Amino acid sequence: MTLSCTLYIMMNKYSGRRRLFILENAYIKEVSSIYFFIFLVLTGFCIFLTIRKKKIFYLAIPFMALFAFLIIQIAMVPAPFFETVKFIFSLR
Repeated sequence: MTLSCTLYIMMNKYSGRRRLFILENAYIKEVSSIYFFIFLVLTGFCIFLTIRKKKIFYLAIPFMALFAFLIIQIAMVPAPFFETVKFIFSLR
């Protein structure tokens, strides 16, 4: 709610899309840092479980989480899934 109100006010105040883009980038950086800390905590917890339970399977959980995160982020793109994957792998 606060973010959308801030974006609307900034867009009306400066009547340009540039300010809106700057605020969206700040929001994206904040959200990506939250994801980073979640993955960091998950990795630490899995290392703890691996040492405690003596099962190597727990070390695969962070990799599976990153793969799932990648698939979810690709699925959120408003283009067809396979077309998006082709575009990502065709970048140089």
